[in-house]
Amino acid sequence: MKNRKGYWCHRGFNIQLGCTKWFKNLAETSLKEFEWGWKMESQGLFRATKILCPLMVNRGSGTIIATSATAAMRGNKNQHSHAAAMGARRLFCQTLNDEFASQGIHVAHVIVDGMVDAPDTLGKILGPELFEELRTKKGKSNDGLILPEKIAEAYVFYTISTDLLGPMKWI
Repeated sequence: MKNRKGYWCHRGFNIQLGCTKWFKNLAETSLKEFEWGWKMESQGLFRATKILCPLMVNRGSGTIIATSATAAMRGNKNQHSHAAAMGARRLFCQTLNDEFASQGIHVAHVIVDGMVDAPDTLGKILGPELFEELRTKKGKSNDGLILPEKIAEAYVFYTISTDLLGPMKWI
């Protein structure tokens, strides 16, 4: 969302497909693949905040919401690159919040702990046939997949409540 001056006041960040398509054991994971996952999933957030934080500081407020997977807290087998990148994203958000909360910017790191019904991410990981089978068994009216629009609604609510309450500095 932009304010009347055209500056971003809220920014969501969610790039996770970067390395999830390479669920490999350590011996099969190349340095290039490991690094690519980090660049997509952590360095991308760094680059976005380098641009957005100064704009938000000038405005005196703003919200950055970075989405991560469960891997930000614990890695699973064959998720070396993904887990390292998600952990880095979580810690980077903590450092951003520590630096910018006192300047009116709220930085949130949100872990979506479940499968999201999204053909552009989960669908690419599973492939079209398996994805449709999963949607039939667990998604739709079965309420077993997280709906992207519900995540978006939660983020809008979170952003609005942050505007009302202001950022909080947690000790």
